Amino acid sequence: MVKRILLILLAAVLLVSLSAFVACGEEEEEPPVVEEWQWPDKFLIASQGAATVQYAMQAAWGAYLEQDTGMKVRLVVNEDPVIGRIWTKNGMMQLGTIQAGTSDDAKGTGKWGTRELGPWQHHIVWTQLKGGMGYAVKGNSGIKTPYDIKPGMKVLYLSFLVPAGRMWMESLLAWAQVDPEDVEWVAGGNINAMFTMLQEGKVDVTAGFPSGPPWLELEASPGGLSWIALNSDEDPEGAERYLEIDPTVGFGPYGTSGCPSAAGIWMQSSLHSYSSAGDTDPELIYHLVKWLDENYDKYKGAHPLCVDMTIENTMRLAETSFMPLHAGTVKYLEEKGLWTPAHEARRQQNIDLIDRYEQAFQAAIAMADEQGIAVDPANEEWNEMWENYKVQLNLPEYKMFVTFP
Repeated sequence: MVKRILLILLAAVLLVSLSAFVACGEEEEEPPVVEEWQWPDKFLIASQGAATVQYAMQAAWGAYLEQDTGMKVRLVVNEDPVIGRIWTKNGMMQLGTIQAGTSDDAKGTGKWGTRELGPWQHHIVWTQLKGGMGYAVKGNSGIKTPYDIKPGMKVLYLSFLVPAGRMWMESLLAWAQVDPEDVEWVAGGNINAMFTMLQEGKVDVTAGFPSGPPWLELEASPGGLSWIALNSDEDPEGAERYLEIDPTVGFGPYGTSGCPSAAGIWMQSSLHSYSSAGDTDPELIYHLVKWLDENYDKYKGAHPLCVDMTIENTMRLAETSFMPLHAGTVKYLEEKGLWTPAHEARRQQNIDLIDRYEQAFQAAIAMADEQGIAVDPANEEWNEMWENYKVQLNLPEYKMFVTFP
C-alpha cells in the first residue's frame, strides 16, 4: 500500500515538473517585444516657391503624412534650388528633390560647383513625378519635327539654367543635324520671357515644361502653341545624336497634365524623385517609404501628379537612374521581395562613381586654393580648372536612359 502511494506521489511530481517545463518552453517561444516606431516631432522638406507644382504636391501628400504620424510636416521654401540642396546635404532637411535627367549637380557643374556643395552622396528616396520637357513652337509655324528647324532660325536658350539651358537646345540641333553656328541664339532670362518671346514671334523655338501654367496663355493666343515631336522609336539615329550631347535623359509620350497641345507628344521624359543625404537615418527613410507605399490610395488623388508616386516607378528609378537609392528605401524593397543582387550591384556602382567625383572635386578645390583661384561658379577660371581636371582623371559620364511606353 505504501509503495502504491509512493508511486502515485512520484507520478504527480513528474506531471507537475512536465507541466512546468512545457510552460517554460512556451514562454521561451514567445516573440520578442518590438518597440513601436516613434516618428520625429517634425519633418522638413526643402521646396521651391509656393507657385510651383512641386510645392503643391508636397503640401497635398504631406498633410496626410502629418495626420497619420503626428509629425509637424513643414515645407521650407527657397527660390534658389542650390540653397535647398545645401540644406538637404547638411541634414537640415530630411527630404529634398532630384530633377532626373540633369547630371550637372552630380558633377558639380555650373551653379552646383560651389565650395559648399559640389558632388556628394545624394540618394533617391521615392518617386516624385513623371516630368516632361519639350520644345515649344507657334502652332502655325509648320515646325513639327527636329528636321523642320533650319539654319537662320532664332533659338531661345534658358540663360538662367547654366549650362543645361544651352545644352538642351544644342541637343535638339544635333537631332536636326543643324550646326549651332548656323542659328541665331537668343537668351531667355526667366520663365515669362520664354513664352512671351515665342508669342511675339521674336524666336522660333524654345525649351519648355508643358506642366507650367504660362503655356496655357500662349496656347489660347492667335497662332496657338505646338510641340516638336521627339519620337525615338521612329528615329533612333536622331535620338542617338541628341543623347551624345545630353546622355542623361530618355524619350516618351507626354501625359495629360498641363497644356492640352502637349498631350501624347513625344518629348524628353524622365522620373523626378524625392531625395535625402546618404547618411540620413535609414530607419526614418524606411518608415517614410513604407507609409508612402501603404497609403498611396489615400493621397494619390490629392494632386494630379501624385499618381506617379508608386513603388513601380521607384523600381524603375532603381534600374535606370545614375543616382543610388537610399539604404532605407532598399530595406523596404527587400522586405517586399523586389530588391535583387543585380539592383544592389548597380546601386554600389552609382555610389562609387559619386565617391570618385566627390574626391576629385575636393582635390580640385585644394588646387584652386593653392593657386589663388576663387571657387565660384561665376569664375570661368575655376570652371575651366574643374572641367580639365575631370578630363585628366577620365571620370565617366553619368548616364540615364529611360523610355516610358
